[in-house]
Amino acid sequence: MIKALYPVYNTGQGVAYTCLSLCEYLGDEDLPVEAWFPSSDKAICLPFVRDAFPRWAMPLIYRLPNPERRLAKGGEKAFLRALRPGDIAYLWPGVSLETYERIRERGNTIVTERINCHTMYAKRLLDEEYARIGWKGSHGISENDVERECREMELADLVYAPNPFVVRSLLEAGVAQEKILPVSYGWDPRRMRGSTRFREKEEGLTALFVGRLCVRKGIHLLLEAWKRAGIKGNLLLAGAVPQDVAQQLAVPLTYPGVVLLGHSLDIGSIYRSADVFTFGSLEEGGPMVTYEAMGCGLPVIVSPVGSSDARDGIDGFVIDPHDIDEWAAALRKFAEDKILREQMGHSARERAREFTWEKVAHRRRAVLMDALQQNGL
Repeated sequence: MIKALYPVYNTGQGVAYTCLSLCEYLGDEDLPVEAWFPSSDKAICLPFVRDAFPRWAMPLIYRLPNPERRLAKGGEKAFLRALRPGDIAYLWPGVSLETYERIRERGNTIVTERINCHTMYAKRLLDEEYARIGWKGSHGISENDVERECREMELADLVYAPNPFVVRSLLEAGVAQEKILPVSYGWDPRRMRGSTRFREKEEGLTALFVGRLCVRKGIHLLLEAWKRAGIKGNLLLAGAVPQDVAQQLAVPLTYPGVVLLGHSLDIGSIYRSADVFTFGSLEEGGPMVTYEAMGCGLPVIVSPVGSSDARDGIDGFVIDPHDIDEWAAALRKFAEDKILREQMGHSARERAREFTWEKVAHRRRAVLMDALQQNGL
């Protein structure tokens, strides 16, 4: 059996959503899957989900000091009690090193999920970007984080790497090639159902960004590209705006046509509000938003790391995020050529059909089975 552990309260959103989406289709009759959480929202009633704490206990736990830590530790203890000889421990970010070590001592196979590039790679890249643009503040990755992840990689038998940049970052950090499982993330067409729009389109091109507005996502570069494009229309920014970004980008966020939508759970209606999807991320693990946008028939302008299997010149344009002039030119092309938008949007939709969660999870299972056999696990 595969037993997944995500040591954070399960809201069904964010990383928990990714974990649930993969676990739903990863198993079969010969190799079933359980997904363990400290506890889950009441709306999540999936048969493979296991909770360490009942929902009724949550108000009591949150009255105690450090409730998140208590939940995480309790979830890990319950997971260890449930782990049997021969089970595969599928560990998600946040699991403690102590739990990694205890599983290693028991002899269970450890498969770990990397939702981003290795922190060693990410820290170097973001340190350079913060210095280049002269921003104050921090991206939040410490040397301790790097040391911790290096130790996790030593203890893991296999590592899911959801894009080629994650693979490269793991190799640079010294992870053995035979440990790395090159895979992808995906999307759920069910989340995109509906016909309503979050915002009615106005005259000109409607470009869309979805995600947390931060340096890692390249929001400062996208805003500059929008300004240089000089086109009529709107740039919709759907996502939370951290305080430091609001301060540092106070002027760019007021450029003509820039519209802050905030965070919304009705993501399908947001994609239906746009003509083109833009995502110039500097560091990612395989952004699901790009798959979703393509699945909704949007052509894309994306960075290589944010491309999520989009094909340059077919599904849109894949451009170095620092090449502001090329980004601006791509925005102008789409603004001036509706037929091009429609052609590339159709290609993007067809491409995305190959990356539904069901297909992605089945490929992941096949890759895992091959690796287990080859590595004698």
